[in-house]
Amino acid sequence: MLNITTKHQAIRTYYTELSQFNRLDKDQEGTLKIAFQHLLERCAHQCQWTLVQQQTLKRPTNKHIRLDGVLIDQTHLPRGYWEAKDSQDNLPQQVQKKLTEDNYPQDNILFQAP
Repeated sequence: MLNITTKHQAIRTYYTELSQFNRLDKDQEGTLKIAFQHLLERCAHQCQWTLVQQQTLKRPTNKHIRLDGVLIDQTHLPRGYWEAKDSQDNLPQQVQKKLTEDNYPQDNILFQAP
């Protein structure tokens, strides 16, 4: 089980990375998601999970979707899904679209925006 607080090193490192990107005026999804990716990797390690990036999943409708990340346990079971969004995106609209139109997983999914 994940045991993390706001004082955890992984959280502090995440905010440090965000600050570094901010000082460089880099606030695009592709840049900022790197810091969150590192946070997920550090947290996943506590559970002996692995973050697999840019994972393609085949959905029941035979449609393929590409997630920014999937957390996989030691038995190869997906434990969680991650989808990064841009700060210019309307997050509630994007979440609704991904869940209803694009058939993204309904459980254990994290939509992340800077």
